[in-house]
Amino acid sequence: GVGAFRVTPLTPPVSSAGSATGTATTTPPCTVTTTPPSSDDGNTPSDHDNTTTDVAPPQSNHQRRRQAFIWAILALSIVAAVLVSFIPSDSISNEGNKAFCDPRGEILGSRSQVKPRSGRYQALKGVLETTGVTSFHKPCTPQDFALTWLADQDELQLQPDEANNSSALQQRFAVAVLFFSTNSIQTFSSADTQQISNPWLISSTTECNWIGIACRNDTVTAIWLSELDLDGTIPYEFTAFLPNLRTLNLAGNHLTGTIPASLYSSSSALVELDLSFNRLSGSIDEEEWTIFNIEKLDLSGNLLLNGTIPSMGTLTNLVTLDLSLNEFTGSIPSDVFVLPRLIYLDLARNFLLGSLPDSFTPSIELMFLDRNRITGQLPTSIFG
Repeated sequence: GVGAFRVTPLTPPVSSAGSATGTATTTPPCTVTTTPPSSDDGNTPSDHDNTTTDVAPPQSNHQRRRQAFIWAILALSIVAAVLVSFIPSDSISNEGNKAFCDPRGEILGSRSQVKPRSGRYQALKGVLETTGVTSFHKPCTPQDFALTWLADQDELQLQPDEANNSSALQQRFAVAVLFFSTNSIQTFSSADTQQISNPWLISSTTECNWIGIACRNDTVTAIWLSELDLDGTIPYEFTAFLPNLRTLNLAGNHLTGTIPASLYSSSSALVELDLSFNRLSGSIDEEEWTIFNIEKLDLSGNLLLNGTIPSMGTLTNLVTLDLSLNEFTGSIPSDVFVLPRLIYLDLARNFLLGSLPDSFTPSIELMFLDRNRITGQLPTSIFG
């Protein structure tokens, strides 16, 4: 038979008065008196004694929710660990690299997860480092991404041991660095750009066939990538690895950071440099401007370029100079106004000070100096 249970409080019950007033009381622990089952004749067996057992109070809803939350966190942690274990640490594509790096280039997880680079990677690295590139020891940089692609994914498989092949290797590397520096994979893989012909990093073709690149005798001479919503920074490898680059147009994007001094402080072949309407910042007077072949220089609309305008007297081929819509300060170098071929000059909307010179080059046809703090009178020479 089934024994009967009688629950008896260990402390006296709360009075009805206290109960009526709604006073909160603590339920005391109870004792359970177990009465053994009766025998068939109705008598209680003599070999069973009444026993008393303490019973803990039931858990509250708050305690149950807390325990459920802890178990859920533990379960999610286990699932995440299992998923991470299936991510290949030797992934070399841009998507694979994202498993270990965030967009700022920081490693996600321990460095031990990054598989040692291949022998071909090391061989190509040795060739490229002779030109001063030093970012290969840091994983997750654009240089590291570009070299990993060049070594292990590129179907052309350029060889580092061919003396006549070093310039081709440097050129292809420089273009790949620009690709990873400006997050171009977002541009060339997004839904609205699926119809782009000849996107970048197509391994079976030379870079001269990629969109926005022009070559002469298999040598890159121009890069046009304006208004493509590119972001990121401008790499400094252009001067070192693209010595024959004559045109670089990255206008109308979302590029940030500073302008590499190598773009204006070397005797490169640049004829046109257009970085207008990005989000570039910093000064442009850290080094002397020595791009003697430059004809068009447009840095307008970046808003955050600052410092003084450097001397440009050596840029005697300059035809167009536009530095408007920035934060340049100080006086305008007098040699700017006497450049022999200058036709268009726009320095409007800066914080420039000082007075105008007494004479201007007769070649100037259009000049904008408004929204500055320039004093004095326009010289009569500009009216012919």
